Amino acid sequence: MFIDEEIEFIKSQIAHHERSVEFFHSKRDHSKANRHSGILRRFQDVLPKMVEIQKHGLQVNHEIDTASDKIGSRLGNLSDLPEELKKQLVSIQYDETEQAILDVIKDNFDGIASIDEIMVGLFRSSGEMHQRDVLANKIYRMTRKDLLFSVSGRKGVYSVSRQRSVNKVDDSDHQTTEPLQTSSD
Repeated sequence: MFIDEEIEFIKSQIAHHERSVEFFHSKRDHSKANRHSGILRRFQDVLPKMVEIQKHGLQVNHEIDTASDKIGSRLGNLSDLPEELKKQLVSIQYDETEQAILDVIKDNFDGIASIDEIMVGLFRSSGEMHQRDVLANKIYRMTRKDLLFSVSGRKGVYSVSRQRSVNKVDDSDHQTTEPLQTSSD
């Protein structure tokens, strides 16, 4: 079991650093003894926590995780806000760009597109030019939020649905074994 191996490793490190502290004290090399002593304390602090995890499992506070996931998305529909206020809200700017990316991929490219296609699609739909690195960062953040999904085996290609997968076409898979028919009339 993974946790058992980690606990054994920590115990071996504690033993090693205890010996190192004694050795360097005997050699009157106090700087090395102090360094090993500091490392020793860290391993000694971690060991009881690891044993606790081994006994009771890792406890995760899901309430904090779900609350922090909602931050920035609790504003709801903002169409009633004046433009002056909308311009000052950073989260709206991100949401509008994200929505534009999703719309372009869905409407123009059947739910799957490369970064190049997204850039051209955004320009054609809004007239705005997006810098490639900024757009790539935005798309990366969207994949982290499960708004977009990387297509397996295709670098820089994204899908609006998780299950959609595109395989590279191999010409050898399309060879026919039927003889060519010629007209003999």
